[in-house]
Amino acid sequence: MTQFRIKEASIQSIKNDILIKTSPIVILVTIIVLYLSNDFDDSSSSIMTLLFTFGMIVYVLNNSAKKQASAFNSYIITIDNETISREKTGLSPIFLAFNEISEITKKSDGSFLVQGVNPQDQIIIPKQIDNYESLEKYLSEIRPIKIIKGRTKHENIMLLRGGIGFLLFASIYFSKDKITYIISGIILMIFISYSSYQMSNNKNAEEKIKKWSFLIIPTVAIFIIKEYIKRFN
Repeated sequence: MTQFRIKEASIQSIKNDILIKTSPIVILVTIIVLYLSNDFDDSSSSIMTLLFTFGMIVYVLNNSAKKQASAFNSYIITIDNETISREKTGLSPIFLAFNEISEITKKSDGSFLVQGVNPQDQIIIPKQIDNYESLEKYLSEIRPIKIIKGRTKHENIMLLRGGIGFLLFASIYFSKDKITYIISGIILMIFISYSSYQMSNNKNAEEKIKKWSFLIIPTVAIFIIKEYIKRFN
């Protein structure tokens, strides 16, 4: 049995990676929500609201990234004669038998993705892993490593889902017809519910995020109902 951990000096690097990946989309979504919900204009109050919200976002993102990066101190990859596993504080452990692995990919940034037959069974190995060359050799003996220069299939799916969600929200906001609004609202609720269900089964998502993800459903439902009453009644 062989174990691999994150390099002790790499926590700050992991934090920076988390911020780079999450900050742009979170800030963009917040600005869009503020614009749509508060009729944002160039008045001083609107600018102050935007600056305050931006400051809060930076603070929350920084603290969240710091906590997530610190959790990597408990990150362990274990490989024995038959299985590979990932353990990390706050996440459900993942155990994959070698015959349950569909593919192993290496991204251009140096990180690895061990994909199980079940789409939810993914072991994500960051580039900051210790004994990198030794781990890569072990992985190549399990299954040939596929080199990916761009985004992975999973990342493309997540990007597509985000685009669909944005288009559904836009369809609701700009809709002037009752039927179109209702149909878009129903599709959006189905989409949000399914996404929350997928998140609850994601073994790479923290338990508290899984719990909070279901709160999105009633929040979006209230938004849709309030907008309908304000617009059509």
